[in-house]
Amino acid sequence: MPITLEANQRLLYHLKGLTTGCNVLHLGAHPDDEDVGLLAYLACKYGFPTYYWSATRGEGGQNRVNDYQAEALGVFRSWESLDARGHDRATSLFGPFFDFGFSKTADDALSRWGHDTVVREIVRAIRTVQPHIVITRWQGHAGDFHGQHQAVGKAAVEAFDAAGNPQRYPELSLPPWQPLKFYESMDSSGGDQSAGGALNLEGRRLAELEREGIVRINTGEFDSISGMTYQQRAWLAYNHHRTQGMGVTPKPGDFYYYFRLKKSLVPVEPREEALVSGFDPSLLGLADHPGDGNEFLRERLLPIVEKTTQAVANFGLLNQADAGAVLLHACTRLRELHRDLRDAGLEPPCAAALDRYFVYRSGAFQEAAARCMGLELEGLSDRLRTVPGDRLRVSARLWSKRGIGVDSARFRLAVPR
Repeated sequence: MPITLEANQRLLYHLKGLTTGCNVLHLGAHPDDEDVGLLAYLACKYGFPTYYWSATRGEGGQNRVNDYQAEALGVFRSWESLDARGHDRATSLFGPFFDFGFSKTADDALSRWGHDTVVREIVRAIRTVQPHIVITRWQGHAGDFHGQHQAVGKAAVEAFDAAGNPQRYPELSLPPWQPLKFYESMDSSGGDQSAGGALNLEGRRLAELEREGIVRINTGEFDSISGMTYQQRAWLAYNHHRTQGMGVTPKPGDFYYYFRLKKSLVPVEPREEALVSGFDPSLLGLADHPGDGNEFLRERLLPIVEKTTQAVANFGLLNQADAGAVLLHACTRLRELHRDLRDAGLEPPCAAALDRYFVYRSGAFQEAAARCMGLELEGLSDRLRTVPGDRLRVSARLWSKRGIGVDSARFRLAVPR
């Protein structure tokens, strides 16, 4: 694959994300429930690993482009959500719940899905993603219009508290993880445009929401990497929900969203300036996540942050390999920290959570270093799809597009049993 401007844009976003330690989880009921500009704003402006979790795959929704219904529609809408994330740089996740169609109340939806089951699955998402911030699209009351919207909003509050409790849902086999902040969308811009949905499709500032306890973000800020605003990127993403009749012409200019702080484990000002107010969202901020701060983690994270910052500063079209070499040093330090994590004196649940976190982070550093150095893994299969019992042939090659010497390469095929 040739080195393109689009590939370099992706790499720049990837590098920006390496300097952060903050993950964000956005919760909804259906694949098109997201606060449209939020995902692009967080993923592109800050480089935060940002995830959108939909309780269902939207099997009960409308379909304006083909004849798919029920399960087939759910598959198609899942594809639409994945395509949308290709524009806003977030990641789509899905719960196990079936969209049975319109309902009026949270109690109706929760009686079908199971209240505790919904809480458990949101806890699963939190422990999987390990977010510092959780933002729910819905607030859990009648103003959310759809009963399934209300159900997710209602269960999310309980899940926020349960996720950090090792006594809750040990059967998930995931270490507990306590997010620091929980926000509710004020449903003020974009999103579901059905009855009871969006109130402010122009993204105007709303005087009634300019008050304490509510934070305002402007997704109309210009993104110098893509050459458009975060909201423009978001509308391009949202237009992929074609079965639901979504189609918006992106335009530049200020565009405002409002979020109410529901819970916070960190001190914040009455009028927050940003969603990350009250804690350090950088990679170094992980040293504070166990509670009062951990000097061992801080001391070991500091050179990693310095190397990563140096790599980002050195990055350019003509010296990407140099940035990759610096990232390899940072990656080595991160693996050493992961190896020595037992010396940090952390409580076992916290140590297990950070152990899992650093495995993910090491993978992100390795991928960025390889891409900067022009290394590309190619995997080819002689079958597009396969089922248990089939035979297939897989070939793997490691390409060095920049001519960097590779002494040896080992490949391992990771497949389901």
